[in-house]
Amino acid sequence: MDGQTDDITRTNMSLSIAKFILKGYLFQFRVTASSESADISITFADTFTSSILYNGVTYTAGMTLTETVPAYQSFNVPADADLSGTYITSDVAVAVYGGNTDVSLTFAGVF
Repeated sequence: MDGQTDDITRTNMSLSIAKFILKGYLFQFRVTASSESADISITFADTFTSSILYNGVTYTAGMTLTETVPAYQSFNVPADADLSGTYITSDVAVAVYGGNTDVSLTFAGVF
């Protein structure tokens, strides 16, 4: 690894949500901490066209939501608008899962 440490739990981590569009559905992502609590920051893209109410604060485009996620717990962020471009940072390694609800896919062919 060219002299770099492979202990990612002690490295600041960041992630940008990739582009996905399924209009009319509830968009969401979940940040999950591993064996350590994670201090996360979620900055909503300038193109975010909705708002999220959390702990009495309304977050809109360009704003940053911060939260501590306890070890082995998750923090879910639902929205009624595209979350592409959302930027997530954490002081430790986390898992981020993204998707939408009520999505129906049709597959052609045989698996």
